[in-house]
Amino acid sequence: MTEVLGRRIESHVIELGAGTGAVTRQLIRNGVEPGKLTLVEIDARLGGHLRRRFPDTDVLIGSAEDLAKVWQERNGENVGAIISTLPMRLFSKKLIYLVMKNSLQVLDEGGMFVQFTYRQTSPVPPRVVNALRLKAWRYTRVWLNLPPAAIWVYERMPQPREI
Repeated sequence: MTEVLGRRIESHVIELGAGTGAVTRQLIRNGVEPGKLTLVEIDARLGGHLRRRFPDTDVLIGSAEDLAKVWQERNGENVGAIISTLPMRLFSKKLIYLVMKNSLQVLDEGGMFVQFTYRQTSPVPPRVVNALRLKAWRYTRVWLNLPPAAIWVYERMPQPREI
């Protein structure tokens, strides 16, 4: 997942649905500085576990659909990438829309939303992609994962220039 980020790992990174920290560990191993990593987890017990396991990271216990509001209240720094392992396919279209909209509000211009999923098709419905003016593509398949997984990338479409 970090390969697709390129130099964005040098900026602040947010992980949505950090859970037990398996992806967190890989992000740190692959160059994301713990001090520039915010872990978002809705479950307070898992959040406590993350705070103990990764004491140099910022752990936010809350919902991804409230990210923009919470980030603004905290005066959060600019975010180059959001990594998500949220089970989007289990969410309603409305919840997916809210998570994506809030994520876009904290991302830098040129920032990237990266989603790990067990679906081979986009876990963000085309209607949401179009409504938010996103460019979406499957970056890779993860064949070694059982079941095989995919990594999808979402970025803002360039704004049309006025003449």
